[in-house]
Amino acid sequence: MNTIVKKTIIAIFIVVVFVGLYFGAYLPYKKANAFITTIHLLQSVESVDELKYRFDKVLNINSPVARDEVVGFTLNQLTNLIRNGLSEEVGGLIVGYAEEIARPILADSQSPELTKIILKMGIVYQTTWSIYEDKVYAEAAENLYLRGLEVSPNRPQFLYGLFDLYLSEGRVKEAIEVGEQITAIWPADSLVGQKLQLLKASE
Repeated sequence: MNTIVKKTIIAIFIVVVFVGLYFGAYLPYKKANAFITTIHLLQSVESVDELKYRFDKVLNINSPVARDEVVGFTLNQLTNLIRNGLSEEVGGLIVGYAEEIARPILADSQSPELTKIILKMGIVYQTTWSIYEDKVYAEAAENLYLRGLEVSPNRPQFLYGLFDLYLSEGRVKEAIEVGEQITAIWPADSLVGQKLQLLKASE
């Protein structure tokens, strides 16, 4: 192997390593650091537009690694904001933003984070329903939990989400059906078992 070929191989190797470090380490670090900074600044946010601006700055950092995970972390933060008892108008705007950032992943059946985003978005809707009691949010949460069970039948969070949702809506029959599914798979869950007994006694 002559000197020119050796130098070419070494140069290619260096470029590959550099590119790998840039996309696999630097950009994810930059994105994670920006996300943490944004969380620290949330207390000073004064409008939904400012909130979107701050999170968009993080989400628009073009990191192929941890891209969808950061969407999930953002949905967690938006859920916490909704729990703060905001006005229904502001809460609705935050849900709209959550839908906007979750939509590409929910439409991507190959995303490794799909089931997590389905669950987290379901929680966004369920939380909003519990605060504002708008049936639109309850229906959206139910649809996502049911979709989650289709995609990942063995993921318990979707069944638990449905159980709590049906309880909050007063849908006793559906709650009993889901509760029986839960106790059949996880008989050691005494809390669901007790709720199930009470529900059956109330019929």
